[in-house]
Amino acid sequence: MSIKTFNRRPIFLNTVIFITMLSLVLGLTGCDNDLVIAQDRTEAGTFYVSPDGSDDNPGSLEEPWATLRKATQEAIPGDTIIIHGGTYYEPLVPLRSGTEEAPITYQAYENETPLLDGQESILRLIEVRNLEYIVIDGLRVQHPRLNWAYLENSNHITLQNMQFMNPEYPTDTVRDFWGVRLRYSSSNKILNSTFDRWGRYENGDQEGNHIGINGNEEQGGYNLIEGNTFTYGAQGCIIVNAPYNIIRNNVFDNDWQKGIYVAWFTNPGDEPAGTEWPAIGNLIEHNQFIRSK
Repeated sequence: MSIKTFNRRPIFLNTVIFITMLSLVLGLTGCDNDLVIAQDRTEAGTFYVSPDGSDDNPGSLEEPWATLRKATQEAIPGDTIIIHGGTYYEPLVPLRSGTEEAPITYQAYENETPLLDGQESILRLIEVRNLEYIVIDGLRVQHPRLNWAYLENSNHITLQNMQFMNPEYPTDTVRDFWGVRLRYSSSNKILNSTFDRWGRYENGDQEGNHIGINGNEEQGGYNLIEGNTFTYGAQGCIIVNAPYNIIRNNVFDNDWQKGIYVAWFTNPGDEPAGTEWPAIGNLIEHNQFIRSK
């Protein structure tokens, strides 16, 4: 960025102008913690992340990066980020969209399972806001403070071959109502993944669903949930408060409560007055229900 100044303008004023303009840019882009750095690279490639790497490395197979944060800062449309097995005590928060022809892919290294461990303190272990065309493939996600994954105003996001788990249960942690939440997000896919233990269950209908879809006819429909296995959801496994979604070929083994709950909500929770989440036109087919109530 270049700022032209008169010769007699005090130096401190230049600094104030720069900081003000930088703050405006950050505000407009919606970045809370990371400045999205424009990359000089125009050709997509394959890059690697490993707990044994270094963010000073080039991100190659032989010299991988160390953090997911570094990978998200560097990724451009068409990139594939290969994540080695090991434990990552950080969230995956993509910063850029891919395109329909060139999505950005974050995937596990072959025959390895990277673990994102929130230690009950990281709010959301996967967070996607205002982005499109991202694929997240083959990660294990456990022990968030609020959500396994959170999508807001994001479309064409795919979560596949994932493990969403809370193996240490019961817990005193009061998490969000949804393990994976799709909020005003359309045309996303959750495929061939495993969901285990969300919410608190104490001899009755308690809070917590593995997946929640919230939205309206403008934004929040046409999501696909297929080929997944669900166990132990405190209120249920999937709650749908949005239109035109497809839930098929899943297995619901939930003797705690329901398998699927579809409901039209008016003025839900902390949403603005007059909010409608119309649950119309949803297709539920070819699912298997075991011990669900």
